[in-house]
Amino acid sequence: MGSPLKPDRPCIVEFVGLPGSGKTTIVTRLCESGGMPGFLDGQAYGARLACRGEGRGPRLRRPLLALIKAVLAMGWIGMHPKAFYALLRHTIALNRQPLALAWKRLKQFFSCLAHLTWINIYRRFAAMPAEYLLLDQGLLQAIVSLDLGNSSFPSAVLTAIPLPDVVIYLDAGAGVASQRLFSRTGGTSRLDRMHASDASRLMGDLEKSFALFIDALQRLTPVRVIRMTSRREDTPEHVARAIAKELACL
Repeated sequence: MGSPLKPDRPCIVEFVGLPGSGKTTIVTRLCESGGMPGFLDGQAYGARLACRGEGRGPRLRRPLLALIKAVLAMGWIGMHPKAFYALLRHTIALNRQPLALAWKRLKQFFSCLAHLTWINIYRRFAAMPAEYLLLDQGLLQAIVSLDLGNSSFPSAVLTAIPLPDVVIYLDAGAGVASQRLFSRTGGTSRLDRMHASDASRLMGDLEKSFALFIDALQRLTPVRVIRMTSRREDTPEHVARAIAKELACL
């Protein structure tokens, strides 16, 4: 996991799971109680802030980072044209998504791709006094949001993108995740605006997509996947402690 330039670079850990499975809540707990730095929805967070310009840095630095990430995303497209074509074909043509929704999800995918690429560059050359760097909304979650985790999954995309070192799959189940999702206030996702029966049906479909996606991830990549069951009675603190123990054993 080390390198000649930066032997103590941190391990990137991405959390994936259904909406309501507790990704942001658990990452927050690990950042606050475990002292692990992380990114909540792309913003730097934690006691030992990593990539300090990422969150509340000087006004000039944030546009510069945005420009760098745009260049990184364009660079990926130039290096992987076949994967880019497969991505567009599956998102727009095969899934027949509305163009506005497809455009929004593609923007999220490329934002997450550039973000992970930037973190990989940063941790290679900059001092980051941490063993782990946590992501609550990362590239793999964006892939499932693109509806790529189904039976016609384009493996060319998964094998061409930068990947985290470890994936924590929060397996809450559609029923538990739906209950948590509908009990929260102030949600802004598409599921929060749907009727309960329609949202529950969509959650069931997403659960199947995640199962297929995690299977593809383990078959096609060397990423270490840790599956954490999040039951109805499990508190975020309990799940966070269990994850901390798993990471300590790596």
